[in-house]
Formats: sequence, structure tokens, C-alpha cells
Amino acid sequence: MAKFTPIPVISTGEVPPSTTTRDDLIATLPGLLPFYDRYPEIVYTQADPCFAALSTTLTNAVIPATIIRPQTEEHVQAAVRTAGSAGLKLGIRSGGNEMLGRNLTGTDEGFLLDMRSMNSVTIAADRRSANIGGGILIGQLAPALADQGLFTPVGWHPVVGYAGWAMGGGYGCYSSMYGFGCDQILGARVVVADGRVIDVNEREHADLLWALRGAGNGIWGVVTRLTIKIYPSPKLLNGTVEFQKEDWPAMLERWAEEFEGDLPEEFAGDMYFRNPVRDKPEWVVFFFWCAKEGEGLEKGYEYLEKIKSLPGKATANVTESESKVLWTVSVYQRLMKHCRRLLGSNQEARHVSRRKI
Repeated sequence: MAKFTPIPVISTGEVPPSTTTRDDLIATLPGLLPFYDRYPEIVYTQADPCFAALSTTLTNAVIPATIIRPQTEEHVQAAVRTAGSAGLKLGIRSGGNEMLGRNLTGTDEGFLLDMRSMNSVTIAADRRSANIGGGILIGQLAPALADQGLFTPVGWHPVVGYAGWAMGGGYGCYSSMYGFGCDQILGARVVVADGRVIDVNEREHADLLWALRGAGNGIWGVVTRLTIKIYPSPKLLNGTVEFQKEDWPAMLERWAEEFEGDLPEEFAGDMYFRNPVRDKPEWVVFFFWCAKEGEGLEKGYEYLEKIKSLPGKATANVTESESKVLWTVSVYQRLMKHCRRLLGSNQEARHVSRRKI
């Protein structure tokens, strides 16, 4: 078993202490009073000025009645026990980007555990694994590891919670080289329904470890810590290649013939059409190349030139970068903005997005 040398890369996140009063909570969720009497500083209702910022999610599909922002495992245990004894509905948040808002279901009559203050990182002495808090965001984890010359596969956007992303499967641009996020999970600390904390790994509760690797989001308990695989930082090449509308037919035909069935495992990315009904629509290729360990980026540059040789005029903005740089941030922030506008303000679209199809 690896020995974890205390290397706290990120300290516990800080949020101003709650100003919610006991009377505020009585008017909102009186069943939570036993918890409030022990930990008033981490219980937030709509009477608190921080509530709006803490409750904002991708879709804002449900606004919780109350938010608990735990800073320790003891806080999580107490919250779970209080929910059980008072019959309160409980939701769990790591990042807040669950597209359908399913983690918020029922919290308008209960409370949300906002895990984002539990965001520490501790690297094992052998530099092959790390313990991370259950509320750490991808945009915190990636730079923290990169500063130590290390990395782990992450998703597309920095404000996504790593635990929720990984336990839900964990697809991203590193998947073809390193596997999915769930493949990186070596163990966990889980607060189960009766408030006990259990260690989950290959030797203890192995069946629960199996479940956490792909179906772990808020079903089996509250994950306060994950142990994950980490690796030496790879060499990366990333950016975008854009094509104008008049070139699409010939370009797409050649893409299907020469690219689609034979993508190198080092290459990952995405494609989308931008401004399809406006004056200057474009087809955008997100280009991402992750070199194999010990290799340079020569093959990546060669593959970039192959993509640029597609019919038509290509505009490329591709550079070398470090794993701490989340290259899709600017593009995906725009996409997330429109998604939030559509699903957050359009009641009909929100209803459709939450249907079981």
C-alpha cells in the first residue's frame, strides 16, 4: 500500500461563514435544526447573501431549500444522519454541471450537500496515486498536479466536479490513451446512509468499488475522498482548425473516407458547426494530440497537417501546451452559456431535457 506523504497542493476552499439565523432555518427547513445547532456556520438558506452564488448550477433546474457546505468528513456524517432521522431529502453537488439536474431532485424540500470546500490534493510518495477531496473541480485538480509534473485524465471544462465526472464514467480527450475517469479510481472514502464512513478499495468493499466506477454518483453514499491514478505529465498539442461553409461537402466526404475509420489513439477532439444560420458559418475541429510516454509531438504535427489538407481554406490555431491548461475552456464556456440559457430559462426545454427517453 502506497504511503501518502502530506503534500497538500490545494488547501480547503473558503466560503464566508453563513449568516443564516435559527429563525431563518425554522421558516425554511426546521428538520435541519439539530445539525444547525452544531454547525451553524456552514448552513445557508436564501436569507444568506451567499446563497444565490452557492445555488447556481448549469441549468438551475431546482433551487434547494437549504445548502450545507461541509468542510470535513465529520460534517458530512452529521448531515447524512440528520437527513435520515428527520426524513429529509438530500442531494449532492461536486461541480453542478449535471445536465438534467438529477442530483438536485427533491432538494427544494430538503437540502443540498455542496462538497466544493473539500478540495484538497495529497500526492503519494511514489507519485503514482493521489488522494483528492470529493468536491475538487477539474480546474483545480489539473493545475495542482501539473505544478508537480504530474497529471490525471480529466474532462472538458474546469468547473466540472472531478468526482461526479469520474464516477459517472468520465469521458474526455485523454480517454483513448489513459482510459476513462472511472478507470483511474483506486479507492474511496464513503459516508453511507447510516452515517458510517467506510474505506472502499480492492480488498475492502470491492463490490462497492466496482459500483463507484461508473455508477457512483450519489447512489451508494457521499464520497468524501477518492484515491486515483496519476502519471507523468504528457506532451500535448491542441487548439482548433476551422473551415468555411463553401468547403463543407467535399471536406466532409474526404473526412469520412480517410479519417473517420482510422483515428490514431493519440488524437482526440470534437467537431461542431458554429453559426449555422448566420453569415459566416464554420465547421470547427477541436484538435487534441497527447503524445505517448517518451515520445515527442512530431506525429501530432504531421496529423495536424493532414487535417489542414482537407478541401478548402483551413484556419488553424494549434499550439503546444501543458496539462494544466484546459484548452477547451473558451469554446465550452460559450457552449455552456447557451445551454444554461436554454435549459434554465425555457420551461418547455427544461421539461424535455428531464424526460426519460
